[in-house]
Amino acid sequence: MPSDFKHSQAKLRLISQYLKKGRYSFASKYLIQLRLDSKTPPQTIEYFHYLGALALKRGLGTDAETYFQQASELANKHEIRWQLQNKEDFANYFIAIGNYAAAEQLLLENLAYFTERDELYAKSLTGLQLAYVKIYQEQYSDASSFLEKSQTEMIQSANKYDMVRYYQYLSRLLIQWQKGDPEDYLDLALVVARERQFRELIAHLLLLKGKVGILKRGNNFESMGYLEGALFYTQELELNELYPEVYHEMALLYESFEEYSTMETYLNMASQSLLRNVKNYPISARASYLSRSLRKQLEADLKRCQEILTLDQKTPQENSSSPLEEDSTLDDLFLVDARLFDDNPSYTQDVEGSQAFLSEIKVAVSKHPNERNYEDLLKI
Repeated sequence: MPSDFKHSQAKLRLISQYLKKGRYSFASKYLIQLRLDSKTPPQTIEYFHYLGALALKRGLGTDAETYFQQASELANKHEIRWQLQNKEDFANYFIAIGNYAAAEQLLLENLAYFTERDELYAKSLTGLQLAYVKIYQEQYSDASSFLEKSQTEMIQSANKYDMVRYYQYLSRLLIQWQKGDPEDYLDLALVVARERQFRELIAHLLLLKGKVGILKRGNNFESMGYLEGALFYTQELELNELYPEVYHEMALLYESFEEYSTMETYLNMASQSLLRNVKNYPISARASYLSRSLRKQLEADLKRCQEILTLDQKTPQENSSSPLEEDSTLDDLFLVDARLFDDNPSYTQDVEGSQAFLSEIKVAVSKHPNERNYEDLLKI
């Protein structure tokens, strides 16, 4: 086996590990080296694939689509079958924009391929991703079926990243389906994620822990610690796609404290971050991006919050960073027309320059008074 091929494979493994651990600057460094080494179509396909995966993790949807399309076209041109990971990441792009049908079609093709060849682990991993799609489609029975079929392989897997993802998806299913208690699964997943430094997964798991505490009621201060931990990692890793959901959960938490002005502020921040994110996707994808269930939840919660403030004869806090003007409604905010995107900045496709554009809305959220110390939540 030629030495340059071995070096290329070693770099691919390093890039994959750095992406899993949220070490995006290191991944960028090796991607640049990989581009210089890419002399064959398979190597170039892998380069575009990982470039797309990195762009997607940073919420750079337009760049991600471009790179995935380049990889796909090159694979078709040279009649090279995409690897499992390539299609999975491309499916993640479709999930991000709310095009669940396209994601499902891509993954079902993989599932048929691996079923025909009796490749059990690859089949289970594809089933895990299909469960993720079904959760977002709110087809919970189908999601449960895919998770059940993947259970044995994922739990016993030597690949701890996939095992943690299994528990993450299972926990999200239980939360949204309102069946069962996911806390034990989340605790186990957090232990493994911290040991292996899967920082992006830690952000998602802390968010889910916060959700569970809010749903259970009575665990509000504990939920505050988990959500602050999720926000810490979201800011640290520039996980733009996670901001709206974290801010939304913070709003629901402050609702439980009956602090409705603060609740409204967080709902506005969630709306603003969602709008900032949509600007970074192709125009053709923006309508589906905004049709996701989170937008509907934000709209309903903001309406409920404002009704409470009106009944209490309280004036909502003035917030200069709020996306809401005095006479505007959330429908105005989510209106998809060219006016929303006139000021859309141009984003470089240079990996080193792909910095997240949400730094201006990073905030230092003051901890709610409580006696517990949650600093251990932020440990890597």
